Amino acid sequence: MFEDTESSLTGYPPRIGTKFAIMAAKAALSVGDVDTAAGRLALLETAPATESQLDFITFLRGHLLKQQGKTDKAMELWKAVAAVGDARR
Repeated sequence: MFEDTESSLTGYPPRIGTKFAIMAAKAALSVGDVDTAAGRLALLETAPATESQLDFITFLRGHLLKQQGKTDKAMELWKAVAAVGDARR
């Protein structure tokens, strides 16, 4: 489903490209495209991101793990994000 958009997500400055990659991962997860989501999240591991973006990326990784049947690991990530709370803002 998302293979057509790959080239349209490259070439943006990092501050915008990171946002687009996060949105692409979220969209892939919303339709159950685990492979695309995993690929996007893997790319985001080395992308420049703000602390709030890193928290959201971790949240999305939890959803990926849940869709892969790893609910316990997903819960660990979600709890870690929740523990941060608003302390970073």
